[in-house]
Parts: sequence; structure tokens; C-alpha cells
Amino acid sequence: MGKYGTVVVESDRDFEVKGIQDTTLKFVYNFLSQMCFKLVGKPVTIRRQRDELRATVKFPNQNRLEFIGQVNQSANSKAIQLADIVLGYKINTKGPEKVFYRKI
Repeated sequence: MGKYGTVVVESDRDFEVKGIQDTTLKFVYNFLSQMCFKLVGKPVTIRRQRDELRATVKFPNQNRLEFIGQVNQSANSKAIQLADIVLGYKINTKGPEKVFYRKI
């Protein structure tokens, strides 16, 4: 509450559902909508700009918090790779795969 800055929410394509178009993007849209609603207590407009979703939350103290939602692939995103390691699983074409990492 009352903070300013930018929050980037990246999602891997793990939420794709066969037969439904852009399900991961819809997941990110709903995630941003609910997160922003919980911050300000009212609906926030989600804008689509190219391959991103954006929302701006304005607080009573005049601070703005910008949310950016992106659909990415784990090969292109260090954040998603880190999440896969922390959670211990990676989704591939064959289903969930246990992820192991070594201490270097």
C-alpha cells in the first residue's frame, strides 16, 4: 500500500489448455486484476501493449505502482528458471519434471 515503482509478473506457458487460445495470457490478466483489486479495493483497467499487459495502481498519497504482466518461456527468463528451481518442478512436453540443482 502506498508504494511506488514497477512490478513485473512473468509467467511460463505452464497454464496452456488444449483447445483454448491464449490461456496463459488470460491467467496473467486475471492474476493482475485480482492483485490490483486487492490493493485498491476497486477494479483497475488492464491495458494490452504489444505482448504485455499493464496496469497502474494509484494510491491516495499520489504514488503509482505500475504492473507489467508477461508470458515468457523458461529458456528466456532468469526469473522463471529461478522459480522452477525453488519450486522443484519444470513443466515440459511430457509433463512435470523434477528439477535438481548442484551447489557450485
